Amino acid sequence: MDYEFYLSKRFVSDLKVLSAAELVEKYGTHVVTSYSTGASQDLAVAANSSLFTESEVMAIYGALWVGGMPLFPELQKKVSNNFSQLGVTYLQSGSKYEPNLSLPIDPGHTVGQYDQRLFQEQINANAHTTFLELEEGNPSIPSLISDIPLKVKYFSGILDLVRPSELGSTMYVLSNPETYETIPYQSTFLNVMLPRYESQQAFVYIDAGSYKIFEEEGRSMTRWYARMQETGLWTFQSLKSSKYLCRDFVLRTEQEDTGNLRFWGLNPIVSTGTKSWVSLANLLIRKS
Repeated sequence: MDYEFYLSKRFVSDLKVLSAAELVEKYGTHVVTSYSTGASQDLAVAANSSLFTESEVMAIYGALWVGGMPLFPELQKKVSNNFSQLGVTYLQSGSKYEPNLSLPIDPGHTVGQYDQRLFQEQINANAHTTFLELEEGNPSIPSLISDIPLKVKYFSGILDLVRPSELGSTMYVLSNPETYETIPYQSTFLNVMLPRYESQQAFVYIDAGSYKIFEEEGRSMTRWYARMQETGLWTFQSLKSSKYLCRDFVLRTEQEDTGNLRFWGLNPIVSTGTKSWVSLANLLIRKS
């Protein structure tokens, strides 16, 4: 039942006819199948790791709850002598319970101060509206789409939404539409920069580093009409000659393109903080 909506004919139809931005706006980014709601109570203890072991921190954590095990004398003395090296954070929502926060860690006796029973007894009637947390295992919508061009289309719509503002466009590498492997051109590759994943005029570049423009023979500053088909594949048509850029790098009219070589897959390069954002290692779909 969780996935039924995304297997419907309407969703499949929308994948083809809506733009990438419209898809994300209508359907979101993930299928939410698991979440927590209601009131929440959270306690965290931090300590100088050079003074306190993990087991000692856990013991201090347990002692802070009403009904918890008291500290052994040796650890209690250690807490008293190193009180400034400990910290406690307590957060709650959805309950009228008010713990005594005057002394989060009492260096004298460290008795339990946070009461789970009183917290539960004082939960608000509408607590389900005060807390919502997504859990693990909520799949992204693109992961449900088996057709690679349409998968990339949906992913690119999400990429447009979350792309850092300093990166005005996403770089897409012109690729084989069946495998999404790059098609070599003069020992490098062709790419296009798109601010949004939709039809527009664009330049086609040779290599991401040099930004040399791929030109139509006999012309300069060739601009292309980049158009996405319902299949999710792209065509690049010269605004000057109206011919299409084909995968063997020959320009042809639609009638001349008897082998349907004018259709391309656009494989996005996803920016990361560890590698150059124009690196082929950052391609969304990589083949070994």
